[in-house]
Amino acid sequence: MKEKKSIHSVGSRKVWLCFALAIVLLIVAEVALQARAYLYGDEKAMQIVDDEGIYFFNEDYQLKLIQPNIVSDEGYRTVRSNSIGLRSPEISQSKQSDEIRVAILGASTVMGMLNPVNEETISYRLEEHLQQKFTDKKVNVISAGIAGYYFADQKIMFEKMLEPMGLDLLVLYTGLNNVSLYCLDGGVAAESNGLLNYSLPNWVLSIELLIKNTTILRALMPEVEQLTDPSTLNKKPFRDNFDDLLQSIKSAGVPVLVITNPRSFNREMSAEEQYEYSDFARLKDQCFSIEGLHDVYDSHNEIMIEVSTSYNTPIMRLDQEIPGGDTYFADSIHFNAAGSDFVAKLMLKTIMEQGLLTEGGEK
Repeated sequence: MKEKKSIHSVGSRKVWLCFALAIVLLIVAEVALQARAYLYGDEKAMQIVDDEGIYFFNEDYQLKLIQPNIVSDEGYRTVRSNSIGLRSPEISQSKQSDEIRVAILGASTVMGMLNPVNEETISYRLEEHLQQKFTDKKVNVISAGIAGYYFADQKIMFEKMLEPMGLDLLVLYTGLNNVSLYCLDGGVAAESNGLLNYSLPNWVLSIELLIKNTTILRALMPEVEQLTDPSTLNKKPFRDNFDDLLQSIKSAGVPVLVITNPRSFNREMSAEEQYEYSDFARLKDQCFSIEGLHDVYDSHNEIMIEVSTSYNTPIMRLDQEIPGGDTYFADSIHFNAAGSDFVAKLMLKTIMEQGLLTEGGEK
């Protein structure tokens, strides 16, 4: 009897030792990740160490921008910024007489969230293709995108930074960060896998590391619970904010091309593929199921089309032009190098077909 108790006691101690060791390892991993985030500007850690990472808050513009004139190696990408805090080459405030000046305004996709080098972003690729078309001009394409920007931020960016630069064309590729606002009402997405769901502070990085590196283990595709019904959304703020942005651009007399927002997952894919390719979107917009994401993204693209049409603004239906999967996408919504070039070529084609820039230069 004593022997059994002794064995049980030893077994219990081993279990507790293993549990304690796992906790210690997680703590060590978390400390290491936080240290790396502090040093290299990890995107997730920007919420805490914004002024210590690649971003800073410009008091004059009241905007989050990249720290000017930096070369920041973040491991998965190297960000080079110009003197005004954009991931773009240096550009003078005033336009030259022989210059064509274009800007792409948006958020993380325009900035090149997962592009390892600046040269793989959409703006660089569009500049190269436009320069081949307009050989007698100097072409500059400004990358006016900052990760996390909402419509309101883009409006400020246009009015305070871009409009004074004498643009010949503005390409408006807003992204759908405003859709994420629907999920900020306290709802947290859960996956119905029979286990209790616990939440941790937003700054915890080690759990995110485990999630990102256990794709195979999560391939069983637990059902993604939808906490917000897309049919119940009040879409008026989205419409009004996009209308304000577009109205500001049109009032300034700057020609504009509106781009609809694509995604790497679609309804024609198998359930397994949709689950895989929607991973980032499900993390970003946690209160919607995969089917809900389809509905929400499609319906809000339609709002952008309706508003743009009311202003007689040209539209490029990128959501219908680019194939899903990983050929052009690095995750649910961001492009790889091939995707940036594919999109830039489509932009060039649309710009020329719509007569937004003429063969001789600006319109």
